[in-house]
Amino acid sequence: MKPAYSAEVRYHPWVGDDYWDQQERWLLLGESNYGLGPTETFAVQEMIRAQYGAAIDPSQNGTYRLFAGAERLMTGRDSLDTASTKEFWQTVAFYNYVRESMTDAEQRPTAKDFKASHQAFNHVICQTRPHVVLVLGLDLWMALPDERDGWSKGVEQDIVMPVERSASRKLSVWTGCARDTSGSHRFACFPVTHPSAIGFTANIWRDWMDAAKRTVTALQLDRSNH
Repeated sequence: MKPAYSAEVRYHPWVGDDYWDQQERWLLLGESNYGLGPTETFAVQEMIRAQYGAAIDPSQNGTYRLFAGAERLMTGRDSLDTASTKEFWQTVAFYNYVRESMTDAEQRPTAKDFKASHQAFNHVICQTRPHVVLVLGLDLWMALPDERDGWSKGVEQDIVMPVERSASRKLSVWTGCARDTSGSHRFACFPVTHPSAIGFTANIWRDWMDAAKRTVTALQLDRSNH
């Protein structure tokens, strides 16, 4: 299945070749692109290919901190070789939420940027239909819709976020809902801190990720029984 995106989606998401075959489809949600021109529609796809050494221009092959952090979060491994990196990215989808590209890595999206990107996000979700959205960044998480918009908070678990400034935040897997002209789609979602943040260490998130994955699987089983 090949998604078809509207003009609202400026930078198309990555969708791995084996994504649709997964029992649980995961979409990794980044915050924003930067340094891209308005017509660089497939830049995210090109960057992920470069991550596993398959860029069209071999000189562009290299490691992106965000992608490397996401790989370690999802697999629970400290590092992946090139073959394992490619295999991983074939199984997931990735999208940056903010529709417009920031000028550089130092520029932060505004509240207006986040709000203006929601329609495109809904469209991407309805086209890619993930079971789970892993939100990469707490600022992004706080900018997403909430219970007033039809999203629902899951039961809080006795596991706290493993970073000092957010140590009071307990794990809760939410159920989000996206709608566009094609219909609607519900999905599980939860956050981690941004993998590109200074001091980010993937291995301290293993308990958080393991607990979230167990919850997601239980939610899927529960839905399949109704």
